[in-house]
Amino acid sequence: MNNNPKALFITNPHDLNSQISGGVQICSQYFLNILKIKFEIQVFEVQISTNPLHRLYRKLRIDGYKLYNPTQYLATLEHLVENEGIKTIFFNKSELIRFCEPLKKRFGERIKLVILSHGNETGDFLHDIVLGKLGRGGPSKVVELYRLGLNLYTESLYRRYYVDLVCSMSETEAHIERWLSAKKTFIIPQIISNEEPVQWQKKLGIVGFVGTLNHTPNYEALKEILQTLKNLNVSNVTLEIVGGPENIGQDLAKEFSQARYLGRLNDEELKNRISGWSLFLNPIFWYSRGASMKLSKAIAYEIPLVTTEAGRRGYFWNEGKVIETANNPYDFVQQILKYCNNEFELSLIQQEVRKAKNSSPTASEIANSLANTIKLL
Repeated sequence: MNNNPKALFITNPHDLNSQISGGVQICSQYFLNILKIKFEIQVFEVQISTNPLHRLYRKLRIDGYKLYNPTQYLATLEHLVENEGIKTIFFNKSELIRFCEPLKKRFGERIKLVILSHGNETGDFLHDIVLGKLGRGGPSKVVELYRLGLNLYTESLYRRYYVDLVCSMSETEAHIERWLSAKKTFIIPQIISNEEPVQWQKKLGIVGFVGTLNHTPNYEALKEILQTLKNLNVSNVTLEIVGGPENIGQDLAKEFSQARYLGRLNDEELKNRISGWSLFLNPIFWYSRGASMKLSKAIAYEIPLVTTEAGRRGYFWNEGKVIETANNPYDFVQQILKYCNNEFELSLIQQEVRKAKNSSPTASEIANSLANTIKLL
């Protein structure tokens, strides 16, 4: 018999399961699995609102988190709270924040409302505006700036008055949540994948990257690294690239002699290839939302890796280390050059990565800590 307290996990089903799983689905499943350790979870699915007014707001890009229509679900939610003994409601992603106002007004302190943040989207939005990817000028830019202000206002208003706890993926984002008026925050750190380590048979000078190449942070980081290697006239390093779309990978390989594009690989092919890399690269040069999922797999494989301050967010360990650099391509490349052809240093770093893997928090430890935090709300 399950004696754990009952709780709801409200989510858009697409964010939990999709034919092609991406970072959102991986993160959602991770949160759900953590919660199931200490709570009897009932998943409650909601869909994007088809309300004509909400659709108009979205089209004009002034929705202010009016993606969903809480009113259409409120009666069912009230029934569950009243009749199923629900004491805690978890919202998968901050986009569901408008559900909190009617529920808190209806039940007050009888229920605790917890946001499971996948990362602060407004930060990414601001980044795109500043770089000119959104609102390139004139009326369009005015709309995007208005939307930015409206979203910030909504985030702060609801956190201050209706949300009991915000769970973030890193200490950096916990600070942002507190700046946005969150009354209480909790960090759900990344746990290291339980995959078996690869049989490391390093080839000196061969380093590798795995990722979606049309994801702007990935593409920009790769190009900056390759450009830095080219500017330094480096000839004893080859950067192997795994991922798609293929045309982007092929173009990078044509432009830079240091790049070798391998295409998309299945899991077995990928592990075999990674086993030959002297370094696994995790370049993240700006504080995009969330935390890097790739780092977990790289550490699980127990091979030396290079990441950045931004890329390491959301990971904790008591012993060991990875190679960590400042958030710029020059420092990142300097660490590649320091280690990738030095067998002795690589062996030392591999030992440190193994220590980090073995001293990272477990899912049970995180779940216990979260449950205790909610009890004290």
